[in-house]
Amino acid sequence: MPNIKKGMMGAAGVSAAGHTIFGWGAASFGAINYRSSPIQIGDASEWLDMSSGGGYVLGIKTGNTLWSWGSAYGGQRGDNLATGTTTSPIQVGSLTDWENVFGGPGCSYATKTDGTLWAWGYGLGGMIGNGGEVSYSSPIQIGSLTDWGSAKIETTLLSVHAIKSDGTLWGWGSGRDGKLGIGTEINTSSPIQVGALTTWTSLGAMATGVAAIRNDGKLFAWGDNGFGFLGFNNTIDYSSPVQIGSLTDWSKVAGHTSGWCAIKADGTMWGVGQNEYYGQVGDSTTISRSSPVQIGALTSWSDIRGTRQNTIALRDDGTLWAWGDNAGRGLNAQGNALNYSSPIQIGSLTNWALIGSSGAASYAAFGIAT
Repeated sequence: MPNIKKGMMGAAGVSAAGHTIFGWGAASFGAINYRSSPIQIGDASEWLDMSSGGGYVLGIKTGNTLWSWGSAYGGQRGDNLATGTTTSPIQVGSLTDWENVFGGPGCSYATKTDGTLWAWGYGLGGMIGNGGEVSYSSPIQIGSLTDWGSAKIETTLLSVHAIKSDGTLWGWGSGRDGKLGIGTEINTSSPIQVGALTTWTSLGAMATGVAAIRNDGKLFAWGDNGFGFLGFNNTIDYSSPVQIGSLTDWSKVAGHTSGWCAIKADGTMWGVGQNEYYGQVGDSTTISRSSPVQIGALTSWSDIRGTRQNTIALRDDGTLWAWGDNAGRGLNAQGNALNYSSPIQIGSLTNWALIGSSGAASYAAFGIAT
């Protein structure tokens, strides 16, 4: 899953300066209760990176140390425990060379400053990526390659995708419904390249499908399309990337459990997917959409992230917005349990710099305020 740091501090190297991060939603910030408005996590300016998964959080502090908290289910925290819950950060090992973290549904991923990829947690379906289905409660290296350093990683249900710095796209785990994108429904327990292109730039994961953008502005999707939520205006499953429409002006995409939202080069925002329960498409209706619809008329959207059935977005004026499922989890950060079918501003601050979450895997979200 794309994390907090991506896009803010650059792909190469690790900044020595940390950032102040705020969190809301699931109870992963040092308390048992859900947080319905942003609260600061830890001390100011101590975090380099952060990501949430299925009931837990990963973070990298200044000094490149790795930390985790929340549920230890399946070993996903990486601290050698497979059960129990902690509400405050615990250091994972003693190494000081961690660079990026990515949380998923029971499985975690991290890259080091030497470009290696590591994983731990629930191994079912080959999600770990080391050639088997064994679970691990501490980090294990995936292969021997050293070109994962600036990878963008997203997780669906039991599968993983990553875009490397060279623009290649990779997948591993469960191939059910063709969601790996490799033309079949077989599982693969080690990273396998999706096609041969070196032009992928943005990635969004749904529960059983994936959407991605190339550097030519074309938007693609694949996986389970039984409800029409990939955006093709049909219910056909696709086992390899297929272009959605013919437009070439897509810029960023983010997935939630049952659909995706994307930003175009002109700053407009578009959504597709299930909508009748929570209004998570964001188009002010509760009508499910099987092809992209514009969300409002604004042309100022700059960043976007998804959670379970909710989307969080940033505008170029530094304001933060959310819509979709709230259900007492605080994901809309409005201090209530109401769902919203169109974007609503979170607070009144105008100095938000970046947002992060873990797509379909998480009930938690994060933001950096400058």
